[in-house]
Amino acid sequence: MGRPKITSDQLDDTIRHLSHHCQARDWSAGRIIKVALDCEESLTGKRPKLSERTVQRRLKAWSARIVTPVKNPLTYHRTMHVIWALDILDRLKTDKNHLNYVAFSDEASAKFDCDRHTIRSYSGESRYNAEFQRKLPPGRFSVMCHGTITRDGPLSFFVVDGSTNRFSYAVLLAKKVMPKIRERPKQKKRVICMHDNAPSHKANLVQVFPGVFFFPAP
Repeated sequence: MGRPKITSDQLDDTIRHLSHHCQARDWSAGRIIKVALDCEESLTGKRPKLSERTVQRRLKAWSARIVTPVKNPLTYHRTMHVIWALDILDRLKTDKNHLNYVAFSDEASAKFDCDRHTIRSYSGESRYNAEFQRKLPPGRFSVMCHGTITRDGPLSFFVVDGSTNRFSYAVLLAKKVMPKIRERPKQKKRVICMHDNAPSHKANLVQVFPGVFFFPAP
């Protein structure tokens, strides 16, 4: 038997996605390793040891180095956010040493217990599962500021009970997200804040925070 596999399915998906990405298909295996491991470390806090030769073998086995990027790459939602964020950081050549903090928001399903004042949150994918939806009490859906990824470690999630619109979403940013950002050291306050493409999240109200760059998430 060969040695145990050291990469997770998520890391494999990231490598596969990068190999098909229209901007990364000409990258060397070494650069793909670096970006993929950056993603893995941001999500899990761990950085597996992975050689360039291993990646080359994986790419060859998948026949992955093709010219046309895949239409729907099989990768996790958060991993896609990390890849997108790293791509933005790479484009902002003059600012990438300062924009080392990425806050991103999205909707997620959650169950809120008003009596116990507890919140149980679920992964974003669960909201598309019909069986899962039937288990939730009617009307108990919350909006989550989906999380943060930083160069120096993750921050916690923020959850707000009830539905949201462009005004309450702006309040969420003002009262929950921005204070956390402003607590950071002065040299690390500049951030990219990315959010999904829902119309309620595109309001001008969320663009008023100084020192914060807003981009739509993929």
